[in-house]
Amino acid sequence: MLQIEGLSSGYGRIRVLKDIDITLRKGEIVCLLGANGAGKSTLLRTISGILKADSGRVIFKEMDITNKRPEYIVRIGIGHVPEGRQIFGELTVRQNLILGRYCKKVEKKEMERLMESCFSLFPVLKERLNQRAGTLSGGEQQMLAIARALMSEPEILLFDEPSLGLAPIIVDKIMRNIRELKDRGISILIVEQNINAVLEIADREYVIETGRIVIEGSTEMLNNNKTIKESYLGM
Repeated sequence: MLQIEGLSSGYGRIRVLKDIDITLRKGEIVCLLGANGAGKSTLLRTISGILKADSGRVIFKEMDITNKRPEYIVRIGIGHVPEGRQIFGELTVRQNLILGRYCKKVEKKEMERLMESCFSLFPVLKERLNQRAGTLSGGEQQMLAIARALMSEPEILLFDEPSLGLAPIIVDKIMRNIRELKDRGISILIVEQNINAVLEIADREYVIETGRIVIEGSTEMLNNNKTIKESYLGM
């Protein structure tokens, strides 16, 4: 589904990512692990077109989409749930969901069908449909951010710290929701600091250190390797 080849990018003259190679297969949950500042969020932003790559390629279903505009990336089937949720607080839940479909125009009936699909995953959003998004709880805002991304009917979802600032019971729910998205056929690339939570749902992991991939392996391998967990993940 997604192939990252020799990707390097950063901010201005500061190169954060250095020759990154990553593969995401259809129906997988792949997690990016590493310390703050290692380049995890930079990678997601480069994939989704928010940042420009200095070199390397982003391949989506055999199409080179390197440095394409963000709206193009969304249109072809890659959604991004950003760190900190970044919902539109002054708009209602309904309006936020409609904006999630802005680059793929549909009729009203189809828009309602898409919303109902989101409500099947997050029933509380239907109860809050006409409520201002900024008045939702942190967990509800995260659900809205995910639902907004789902409105574009993505084949791949990029998650950046979905558990950030949430209570443990809400984190468990969000992780279950992400696993359900996999069951719906969506491939997932997730950045997450809550290592224990994400290892419960991930199929494979990459560990990033100072902008480079240093370890790649299955969840089973990572769980059984004490040296990796202590040296790279602080567990």
